[in-house]
Parts: sequence; structure tokens; C-alpha cells
Amino acid sequence: MSAVSVRFKGQRRFNQLVRSRPAAVAAGAADANLESAEEMARIVRQDIPVDTGKGRRSVAVTKGGRMTPDLPGGSVRIPLHAAAVTAGNKKAWYLHFLEYGTIDLPARPFFWPAWRKQRRRHRRRAREKLRLAA
Repeated sequence: MSAVSVRFKGQRRFNQLVRSRPAAVAAGAADANLESAEEMARIVRQDIPVDTGKGRRSVAVTKGGRMTPDLPGGSVRIPLHAAAVTAGNKKAWYLHFLEYGTIDLPARPFFWPAWRKQRRRHRRRAREKLRLAA
């Protein structure tokens, strides 16, 4: 695996902040990620097509450091200061067919539109939390 180098405006100040207050920065990032994940889960629950309600009930938020619910593709451990939104479980295994469609079923997306709706809000929230940590 090769190393990737990334540069951005304000990088020096950001690196100083992370080195000087790592716990505060990590807590701010974790808070912002969890708040955004909960907001996205609310949007997904509102937008998901409902027939039996299994899909809506399967939407879950997983905090960093924990395992996601048992999904048809398996579960994963979420990185420590991250958060994840999942839709689907063993009873609602069909949600990817709703999201992307099939030959006979037109797509009825609910997950990625929710992500797009709150992406900018998450960026603002994360910036604000990191600014408060400084």
C-alpha cells in the first residue's frame, strides 16, 4: 500500500490543533459524526418506502468502536470517532433492491438522497465542533 500525501488550506494550524488538544478534537469529531448520523437516519426513515415497516425499523445508527447490526453482507466494526447509518437486516434483506431497482422493479432511492441532503450540514457541523475544540 502506498502512502498518500494531502495538503489543504489551513493545514499547519489544523495539525497544531490536533497535536495540542487531541482529546478535545477527537471528542468534537465524534460528536459531529454521531449527530449527523442520527439526522441522516431520521431522513432515511422518513423517505424509505413503507409496505410492512420492516425496512424503516431496520435503519440503525452505530457509534464508533461498535459493530454494525447483523447485515446480509456481514457486520463491521466502526472506527472509533466515526458513526455509521445502516439500513437492512435479516428481515429486511431486500432494501438494496428498493434503492437501486431491478429489471422488473424501478429504483426507489432513499439512502443516498438522504446522504446528499445532509452532507453540507455535516461539514458545517464538523467545522463548528472542531472550531469549538480549539
